[in-house]
Amino acid sequence: MLNKQEFNRKMRRARRLTEQVIQLKWEILSNDELLTPFKGINSTTLDEAINCYIDYGELPLSNHFDDFYEAYKRAYEEQYGE
Repeated sequence: MLNKQEFNRKMRRARRLTEQVIQLKWEILSNDELLTPFKGINSTTLDEAINCYIDYGELPLSNHFDDFYEAYKRAYEEQYGE
């Protein structure tokens, strides 16, 4: 069993890590191009697929991690013409 100090330290660390995850998700997911269709286990858009990977470790149906970036890049280029 954890003592009170260890328990409190781990709770505070867990919260700090969660805040970091929230910030990183915002940095990744704050783009309209992430609404593009995407084939994931439990997702139909790139936004959902990225969340499923971050939260649950789910890869795209292709099982290739790089497909996240390829879909992101393709959607960005289609939207912004770059």
